Amino acid sequence: MLAPVLIAVVLNGFLATASAESEWRADLLPALKQAASEKKLALVDFQAPWCYSCYYMEQHVLSGERFAFAATPLILVKLDVDTEDGRAFKEKYGVTMLPTYLLVDGKGREKGRILGEQTELDFMNKLIALERGGEGASEEDDLKDKLERVKRGDLDALEKALDAPPECETAYFVGYGAKALEKADSVRRARVLAAEKTALEAVVTKRVFVDADRRCADFRTPVEELADVYEALSLPEKRKELLSRAAETMLAQGQTGEDRNRDDNARFFLTLLEDDTRLRSFYKQLIVAYPSDYVYSYRYAKWLQERGKSQDALPWIEEADKLCYGANRLQVTEVRAKILAELGRKDEAKDLLSRDAKAARKSFPEEAAHLDSLRRSL
Repeated sequence: MLAPVLIAVVLNGFLATASAESEWRADLLPALKQAASEKKLALVDFQAPWCYSCYYMEQHVLSGERFAFAATPLILVKLDVDTEDGRAFKEKYGVTMLPTYLLVDGKGREKGRILGEQTELDFMNKLIALERGGEGASEEDDLKDKLERVKRGDLDALEKALDAPPECETAYFVGYGAKALEKADSVRRARVLAAEKTALEAVVTKRVFVDADRRCADFRTPVEELADVYEALSLPEKRKELLSRAAETMLAQGQTGEDRNRDDNARFFLTLLEDDTRLRSFYKQLIVAYPSDYVYSYRYAKWLQERGKSQDALPWIEEADKLCYGANRLQVTEVRAKILAELGRKDEAKDLLSRDAKAARKSFPEEAAHLDSLRRSL
């Protein structure tokens, strides 16, 4: 594999010829046909409008000149996993984390994948290695395999990961192992929680609350997982201190609307802190700053509904309903139906659930079944 420094030198040497705007296609099959015809590879970006990690990659990596240069020989495809086609290809390729970047040939055969948020240099290093058929593919496959073993309940694999030098990815092992840890005996659970606390505190100190150029691309997950560990260890003050510091770090770095990943992190930490006063104001700022999709109107309506304020939530969920589609329409429908039912409009809520469940049954069967269940419970 090319060393990171060498890759930086190579890329910097060609920036003058690279366009900062890379052309992305939305349909995979025509892209594969083109890739086959031109004997090229395709880079497939699996993402979604609610994916905070995708926000980071969009602004800090994929819009840059370095990526534009490295992607010159590639056919670029963005697949929204909330669409029917995006969901189908997500399942076909076994994508379990967003964003995931697949390099495939013209026949759709996978050559390698890159998982989750990456710093620009890390992503470029891995992408160029994959393009050249280097060891980047095996490294990503190795990480995926280790995470899947932990997710399947292999606590030995989790402890081995925690015993390694702490890295940004350490937080993913903790998250993937949470369900298995709940089933462990009390002695082992205590031992693993202590190891998680030590490892995550090291990650947070060395790679989270530091200057941006040394920070984990995924700021949120190490903080979230450490907060959960503190809760499991009955350390509420440490949890509150951690989340408060994280929220203030995000809020202090600029105006709302400048960096969606940062803004969504701030929302997330304020939510965990249950800072309702600041959240009410901040949600309205987010809706104004990002008006082109359903996400914040939906989140705000859901937040209000969960606090017994369905009358206040109704106009926001109606706004989200104008912008949603595919799988996320079913999320909006669920909240909208709950709001209508709580406002005494149960028949309207049941009709809505029945209509959208029927329309989605083929493409999104699990979500449709959930709406059916909700309708029966009203």
